[in-house]
Amino acid sequence: MQVYAPTAEASEEEITEFYWQPDHAKRKYRSKEVTIVMGDFNAQVGNGREGSTVGPHGLGERNDRGDVFVDWCRDNNQVISNTWF
Repeated sequence: MQVYAPTAEASEEEITEFYWQPDHAKRKYRSKEVTIVMGDFNAQVGNGREGSTVGPHGLGERNDRGDVFVDWCRDNNQVISNTWF
């Protein structure tokens, strides 16, 4: 699944709607299928490891959109893979 999140100027309602769309699309897949969600989430997740969701090689400091993205990934069993390499 390819996504592009709204920019920082977007309202909280637009961000909520954005994260609803991949959730809705993921429900169409079988639970045993691998789901890759990639694109630009317009979020900074920071440089600290957080469980199995965020690896030790992120950049910068986490912003508000990063909090939302990490929470969404954790809730959906997703890994932010570019933070692991």
